[in-house]
Amino acid sequence: LDTAVEWLLAALLAVLVLIGGAQIVWRFVLGSPLSWVIEVSILLMVWATMLAGYVGVRRNVHLSADFTGFQARPRVR
Repeated sequence: LDTAVEWLLAALLAVLVLIGGAQIVWRFVLGSPLSWVIEVSILLMVWATMLAGYVGVRRNVHLSADFTGFQARPRVR
């Protein structure tokens, strides 16, 4: 199941890049934007976020942001 989810995540991100590229071509080269790109991009990004969360939990890797703590002395942290 993990491998299938990773492949699905990779496919979603590839489709997201292709849709973004198609929007650029249609808007600037052909002169008319695609009306559905924003909605589909949002949907794909939400699903990619959920699947990436699943992969992160299964691999036991968690994201954290600590912008001030990295520069502080150990006692201050």
